[in-house]
Amino acid sequence: MRRGHHVHHIRYADVIGHEPLDWLQLLCLECHGDAHPRYTFHPLTVQRDIAAARAKRQREAQVGHRGCKHCGGSYPKARHRAICLRFGLA
Repeated sequence: MRRGHHVHHIRYADVIGHEPLDWLQLLCLECHGDAHPRYTFHPLTVQRDIAAARAKRQREAQVGHRGCKHCGGSYPKARHRAICLRFGLA
């Protein structure tokens, strides 16, 4: 088995992240994919791009809510979507 930078859990603790080190194993991308055939594992560079895009979407969504001309961000997000965005008041 090749070693790599993907942490594979051999066993899980009751609280994820509190496993002893002997319950963890470092695998390469291909071997980790073989261990979990139903999941897709991306290279580290792609993971960073996905995380950056997700953070950007979250920032843009919050700015749009705070800068709403109708509610000024005082409505909870669900109400803002239901009223301001639905009726084009934002």
